[in-house]
Amino acid sequence: MNYQLIYDITQEEYQIGTGSIIMAFIIVVLVGGAIGIGHDRYKKGELRGVLSSLAFIVFVLYFFLTPLINFNQIMSKDNIHLIKIAKSQVYKKVEGKVKNFQRMSVDRKKPERFEVDGVEFHYNTAMLTGAFNQPNSPIKDGLLVRISYVYDKNWNMNLILKLEMKVL
Repeated sequence: MNYQLIYDITQEEYQIGTGSIIMAFIIVVLVGGAIGIGHDRYKKGELRGVLSSLAFIVFVLYFFLTPLINFNQIMSKDNIHLIKIAKSQVYKKVEGKVKNFQRMSVDRKKPERFEVDGVEFHYNTAMLTGAFNQPNSPIKDGLLVRISYVYDKNWNMNLILKLEMKVL
């Protein structure tokens, strides 16, 4: 029997999330508006208006770009760290049937959880670990899986680096 690859962190590409795209759009609109207002005031000879537009641009760039850059750097570091672990094969493996599977709650307060051969896993989309966290995946009770994972003391949980399910 062969295994079908469901998830492998080493094959994941780091992607900019929808939130980042929305934030970039907001930045462009606000800065564009401020440039337009500043240009209009420059033509009218209102130096204070130009300076206030420049101050607004600096504020917008700082207020929106700082958290965006920090978030992306944190995500990159977590992903890179986990990818290095996966590539160096310094992780644990478990193989067996999925037991005690519970879907993530509708309000997303309770994570999706299950165990394989006594090893517990849980995750939800809000957990930005860089590892597998895809609710509504094909995981279900009785499914034969092979999981490569690492325990993360910061999250106090097992992080799934690679998920394979047995094809019958």
